[in-house]
Amino acid sequence: MEYITLAVLVFISHAWGTATAAHAPPNPVKMKHDIMWRSNQLLNKLVEKKYPNNATILGPPDQVDGLSSLTSLLEGYEDLIPSSESQVKAEIKSLKGFLDLWKKRHCGGDDRVKSTPAAGSALQLLQSYRTFVPIINVQAHLRVKNILTQLKDNKGNLDKC
Repeated sequence: MEYITLAVLVFISHAWGTATAAHAPPNPVKMKHDIMWRSNQLLNKLVEKKYPNNATILGPPDQVDGLSSLTSLLEGYEDLIPSSESQVKAEIKSLKGFLDLWKKRHCGGDDRVKSTPAAGSALQLLQSYRTFVPIINVQAHLRVKNILTQLKDNKGNLDKC
């Protein structure tokens, strides 16, 4: 009888642990670490990429001011990168997914703070010239690289909603 009671208690303990662990929120320190790791991986890939000689960002660089601007800029530039660059697009999308999860957790899931590019911004300008694919592709890559460098230099942007 004691073995049956012990077996039932072990089963209940295991079931309870499994049920509560599935709903435990992700560790914020680990989430930030994962975001920065993915960001650095993508940044390294973009740094190693070969660009035409003297390729620089045209116009002023994008200003990242918190999670909302970071996610909207990444989403906008991801759309400008051609589908032939599927790995870069996938990594941006993955990073954006982690950022969205972090934003929901850190900012309480408040989507009121949805950022859109300002009128006349570099992103809007590039979106309007989509027909110049080679130039737009290089600019999108360089701008994502610049945004990730800003994130690396100022991790505080992850704490701003």
